[in-house]
Amino acid sequence: MKPLNAKVDRPISFRDDEVNGWTVDFSAATASGKTASVRLRRVYQMPGQALVRVPLEEEGMYGFLYYPAEGGPFPAVLILAGSNGGVYEWLAQAFASSGFAALTLPYFNYRDLPQELVEIPLEYFHRAVAWLKKQPAVKADRIAVAGGSKGGELALLIASLFNDFQAVVAWTPGAHAWEGLSQKFFSPDYVSVSSWALNGRGLPFIKFVYTQEERELEQKGALNSFIAAHHRSLAQADPALLEKAAIPVEKIKAPILLISGTDDQTWPASEFCREIVAKLQKINFPFELKAISHEGGGHMSFLPFLITANRGGINGGNPQADAKAGFISWRETIAFLRRHLD
Repeated sequence: MKPLNAKVDRPISFRDDEVNGWTVDFSAATASGKTASVRLRRVYQMPGQALVRVPLEEEGMYGFLYYPAEGGPFPAVLILAGSNGGVYEWLAQAFASSGFAALTLPYFNYRDLPQELVEIPLEYFHRAVAWLKKQPAVKADRIAVAGGSKGGELALLIASLFNDFQAVVAWTPGAHAWEGLSQKFFSPDYVSVSSWALNGRGLPFIKFVYTQEERELEQKGALNSFIAAHHRSLAQADPALLEKAAIPVEKIKAPILLISGTDDQTWPASEFCREIVAKLQKINFPFELKAISHEGGGHMSFLPFLITANRGGINGGNPQADAKAGFISWRETIAFLRRHLD
């Protein structure tokens, strides 16, 4: 669907309810004035399938664990948000409806957690997995991590640091640790910091290098691609720093699924995935390594059931490619997790 006579070039935003699903009202009218309407509610929990929702709120950790009301214990998935932060209850519902226990774990932009994605302590995720293993509904030795975008970067990073996972799913991930995302980025006194920290110290990171034109466009909300900026940032980084900031995926001791789209305009995720694959093939990675690249897919082409029309902007892709890729990605993700967790 496309809005008629849209007054702005930016994509249309859709209001959503991440717990109860998206509601869309359709109406149609004939030339003679006859009308009809219907309401569609897109849910992420399969109708007729009861789920249990367990809040996590202890020792500075927050989140919600979902799992089927009948059966168990279940293999589990730790869900990591991307650059918007917060909780992804809808995604936890979708995983739980497919037979998993799923913990959506916010790590910034939620309650009293950090408000920005800067120097997030990685120990936080290790503690969350320890909590997850103690839950009666969870198979403690069958846990995966799944994240998209910055969450994909994070999933690979913590899997390389902590031997907590039996499977790793990284949707449109980065291959390096990147600069933190702060609202102060364009301030004259801004000092670059890492997205992640370990043992109280920021990890080595790749600094963003923007042209003045890109900065001006981004401040106006009119920059439609960050690809050139990411390429420039990597090209201008010191080779020694480039090596230090690279995620040590060779240390991951679990199967890995990588998913990306060739028209991602947020960052060149398909290139990053190829780099990861090449590094792992060079060391004869002993676990399953599967990489899926969707031709024409954008940054959000890894999840189904999302509205793909008018997405555009830094997401890239097109509605048809994103819709098709979302269903393929979800099917592949569930199959991959069942292969390695059941």
